[in-house]
Amino acid sequence: MYSLYLEETLFPVAPAKISLKIKNQNATINLINESEVNILKSPGLTEIGFKVLLPNSRYPFAQYAGGFKPPNIF
Repeated sequence: MYSLYLEETLFPVAPAKISLKIKNQNATINLINESEVNILKSPGLTEIGFKVLLPNSRYPFAQYAGGFKPPNIF
């Protein structure tokens, strides 16, 4: 089991899946001998995606820092 924090906020139920998409700025060049060369640059912004359950009532599997909090807090 793991916990999900965004900054200092603990989400009560951790998502089943978190996806990361790193946008790169790399370029590919075709050479005369028909081979390719990659020109690596620093990565761009990273997109983080997840779906999270925000319970409206207390569940035994949910984790709360300092007691139950309603979903509108998050």
